[in-house]
Formats: sequence, structure tokens, C-alpha cells
Amino acid sequence: MEGGLKYKEAKIYPFSLKEYCSIEFPGYVKDVNKVYEMLGGMESICQAFKDTNVLELRYRPKNPFCHPINGEIMKTVNPLLKITRRRKKAKPGEKPSEWEISYKIVGVVTKVGRFRGMSDYQVIPKFSYDMPKLAKAIKDLDVDKLESYKNLTDNNKSELCNIPAPVFTSIEWPQNYGYLQLTSVVKVFVKKKDQEPVLKLINRSKKTKLIIATVDLSDPNCKIPTKPPAAVTAHSKYISSIYVNEIAELFDKRPIWSRIALVNNLSEDSVKRIKQLLPLVSYTVVHGAFRDCWIKYGVDPRVSNEFRFYQTMDIRNIKGPRPLNRAKRHNINESESSKSFLNISLGQNPPKENKPKRNVVSHIFNGKVFSGNIIYQLCDLSDPRLKKIVNTKKGLIKEFNDRDGWYSRQHLDKIREELRKTVQKLLEDNNNEENVDDIVSDYEESEEEDIETEQSANNTAESINKSIKELMKNLSVNSSTDNNNNIDDDDDYYNDVFGDDDDSSD
Repeated sequence: MEGGLKYKEAKIYPFSLKEYCSIEFPGYVKDVNKVYEMLGGMESICQAFKDTNVLELRYRPKNPFCHPINGEIMKTVNPLLKITRRRKKAKPGEKPSEWEISYKIVGVVTKVGRFRGMSDYQVIPKFSYDMPKLAKAIKDLDVDKLESYKNLTDNNKSELCNIPAPVFTSIEWPQNYGYLQLTSVVKVFVKKKDQEPVLKLINRSKKTKLIIATVDLSDPNCKIPTKPPAAVTAHSKYISSIYVNEIAELFDKRPIWSRIALVNNLSEDSVKRIKQLLPLVSYTVVHGAFRDCWIKYGVDPRVSNEFRFYQTMDIRNIKGPRPLNRAKRHNINESESSKSFLNISLGQNPPKENKPKRNVVSHIFNGKVFSGNIIYQLCDLSDPRLKKIVNTKKGLIKEFNDRDGWYSRQHLDKIREELRKTVQKLLEDNNNEENVDDIVSDYEESEEEDIETEQSANNTAESINKSIKELMKNLSVNSSTDNNNNIDDDDDYYNDVFGDDDDSSD
């Protein structure tokens, strides 16, 4: 090459494709055992590379209040190069011989653990305080110290009275913020008597108040509203009569509705205005048998047991106990974050995304499909077994009860228990079907992987050879031009890759 760097083309050496894993430790390594301890031990490291893909680094592993720094396991195809430098011992009075540098590729690094995110806030309380001592006693299962502990409210010590939170923030990447002033906020000088003008910020946007007519059916003296409040009627002129007539027709067919049932029966345009439409045609109940229901103006569900079919029924804790899993991590893709920040800095609008369609959750339970809704009206239970229990008159009471409505407590519990059993059975059947699908898909993927293994191995070898060729070019130049480089003298491998070691000759 004329006018450029001259070098001899390096030879291509074959090497084994033995796979290795590496960790980019954010610090100077002088004792590898301490690094293992900070990362939770060799068992935790192997588990992270095998299953979880999450590394936890604690700079103070013996401190129970130390918050971990979370790392990611990334896939790479990097050659692992072993560099050895030797030279013969010089006799007294002789000049030291030149260094002999040898290179050897021992394998390929397929996975690397990196710590690129922000760390959580750290709190280091004094262990002379009582609360850290209590935390240590709980960790060590020291029964004597636990029994002798006294509440800090019993004394007047100005100490840390609470155990620090296990996590202060789960966000590991900085978020972009435009630092723009709210357009509706203006600066105004306000002058008072005998005082200088004071600068204040005033929000010019008017906040619309949502006025709703609410009724407490437990009060026997409460009056049922027959028309919307005056403030609601005043705002009705801003709403088209088409949407008002649409929701009024629904209340003419059925006097009591749940919100989710209305959403499923209204048009898209009416659903967007449902907050303004509901107070025009109905009132809501605070609590009791018709909780979370909207009732047509002038209708009193306490006068007749025919309104019992519109009572609500909720089911809780249907999924059972869940295993204690690790907290969710809020990561932001670094490349996407930088692109969005670049668009904002250049004054460009971010690309518009297609908005997903509204997720429709069915308000009807037929006993065959569970949509995730946990509150149903009794008239929306179309399952034959539940419908039979609801339509029977055996569990009716003579007078309206504000909590249980027109049914006895035992009869409502019977309906709820039957509904819960049916939902749990559906959930168990769905889980079993998902497990079978996973087994079938794993078997199909394993056949496809066998076919693609040869192609991926050839591509991996080509990319590795290309990287090695470029690396060997640079190493050959460095070894011939610089004899006093900073590579450590080691016959086999380096103990302190990140340490501050001086070159020494034997």
C-alpha cells in the first residue's frame, strides 16, 4: 500500500469452536473470589447465563440493605484470544532480551454479561441503630434478639425508624424529557395594595367538572332523582342528540346497566363520550347490591323484586396464590431511545404508531369462555346452571336489603361459589391446553433447529475468521514497533485483567 500502513498478511489458523461466557465487570479486578461473591456466587452466575438472563451485582454483598445493579446477558460471537509474553532471564551485566509474544485463539465467547443501566439509590444505615440490628436478626433467625427487640416508638431516639425500601426505582434507563413549558400556563404580575407586583403562574385552561347524581340505597329517606342535575343539563348542549338518543334507547330497553355492558352495546363514537352521556340519562349507586351500576332516572330498584336480575356479582382471588417472582424491570431500548431523542432535538415529530383497537371484554358469562371480567350482573349469567340458581324464587326475601338486595345471603354465596368454580375450571383447562401447545411447538422447533444448525455454524465460522484476520493485522504491527508495551508477563493466563500491574522482568 502506497502512503499507508504496510503489513504482512496474517495466516489463517484453525481453532476449536469451544464456547465461553464472559462478564464485563464494572471495576478493577484484583481478587476473583470477591467478584464471585458480589455476583451472588458461581451458582447464581450459572443460573443467570442459563435461564434468567439477569445478573445482580452487589458491591456490599454482606450488607442486607445493598440494592443490586442489574446486568443483561447479551449474545455475541467474539473470539477469545490468549496473549502470552515471555523473555529469557538476563545474566548480570547483560542487556535484557526482547519480548516474545505469542497468540492463541482458545474459543468463542457466545454470551457476555454487561452492566449498562443505571443503579438504584443506595441507603447505608448505621448498624448501631436498632432497626438494622432487627433486620440482621431476622436474616440470621436469631430468636433471642427478636424477643428482646422493643419498638422504637417506646424511646426518644432520633434514629432510622423504618427498614429502607428494597427498591426505590425499577427504571434503569434515563427517560427523554423535552423541558417545555405548558402552553396554557402564562406569567402574570399580580399587584396588591402597598406592595410591589409579584410574578405568578396562572393556568388558563378550564377544568371541566364531571357532575354525577349518586344515591345511597341504604338510606330509607333518600330520594330517587327523576331528572339530571341542572349543571349536567347545561353541558348537554355541547353533545349531539344522536349520542344521547342512542344511550337513552338502551336504558328504555333495560333500566339498569353496568358500565362494561354499556361499552359493549354503544358505538365507538358514543363510547368516547360515555362520561358525558351517562349523567344525562342515569344515576349511580354508591355501594350495595347495585354497586357500579347506572340506573335510569325515576327507577327505584327497592320497590320490586323484579329488579333482582340486575344486581351485581363479583368474584375475587380466582387465580389462586402466585409464586414470588422477581420485580419487573422497566428497560428502554437504547437504540430506540437515542433515535427518539435525536428526533426531538431536531424538531421532528416521532413516527405515528397505529393505535390498537379497543380491547372488548365480554360482560356476558356463558360458562364456556372467561374474558377476564370479575363483575357481572345476574341477568348476564347465561350459563344454564347459574341461570337456574338465579331464576329460582327459593332464596328471595320479602324486604329489600341494601347489601344483598332481594336475595338472602346464603343464596348469593351459592351463586358466587358456583360462578367461582366454573371460572377456575376454565382457567385450569386453558393452562393445560397451553402446556400441550408448548410441548408441540418445542418439538417442531427442535426439528427446524437441527436443519439450521449447519448453516448457522458456517456463518459463525466465517464471521470469526474475518474478525481474527483484522485483529492479527493490528497485533503483528504492534509487536514489531513497540517492545515496551503494557502487556503483562504471564506464562499461562492473566490473573488481573483490569488491575494496575507494572511490567517486571525476571
